[in-house]
Amino acid sequence: MDEETNSVAGRFWTGEDSTGNVLSPSASWLVTTQDRGVAEAISNLYGGRPRPRPERDRIHELQLERRDIAVITDGPLVNRLLLTHGGEVIHTCDGFHFLEPMPKAGQPCGCPASDFARKAAARSGYGPVPDLRITFRLAAAPEAGRFLVTSSSWDLAASLRGTSGDQLGARRELSLDRKVITTRSGMTVSYVSPVLRSVERDDPFLYQHRVAA
Repeated sequence: MDEETNSVAGRFWTGEDSTGNVLSPSASWLVTTQDRGVAEAISNLYGGRPRPRPERDRIHELQLERRDIAVITDGPLVNRLLLTHGGEVIHTCDGFHFLEPMPKAGQPCGCPASDFARKAAARSGYGPVPDLRITFRLAAAPEAGRFLVTSSSWDLAASLRGTSGDQLGARRELSLDRKVITTRSGMTVSYVSPVLRSVERDDPFLYQHRVAA
């Protein structure tokens, strides 16, 4: 794990539900932490059922009962595109200009302007994909520590562009949005994507719970 991952109290993930032998994306957050106290605090806040893991992992895993979590950003919002080859990063940009390496930083990266074309390039294997990181505290319990979300979701990338900057201490809503699409073959497919939204005003439901001191 990298230094940033080791410095957080836990991580939020998009999870899966199982029905029989079929897995489907869950519209509620999955949380992992190595701290039992943090796991209990989160369960008290948002409900949740423990998910079994090998004891040797020393990781507590909770499937929450909430899809919307009020958060306070506690670090820069990393929203970039990466292309790798053979395990090495060969392209890093913001969709318009290179971010790395330094000799290329600021120069046009050559990526298509639209998300539709960028997705098509990524599917073909020659275009970069999102590399996203959000570091935050729970608005209902900032004392519980810093948490991390990492994702390669195009929907999350778009929502980060729509938020008001990456300033520390900004209140946001971290949510899971479910979408249902019909493929060209007529198959119905559902998927869940994380999104981050700016909060115009405090929602009492989002902020009403506090961890007891």
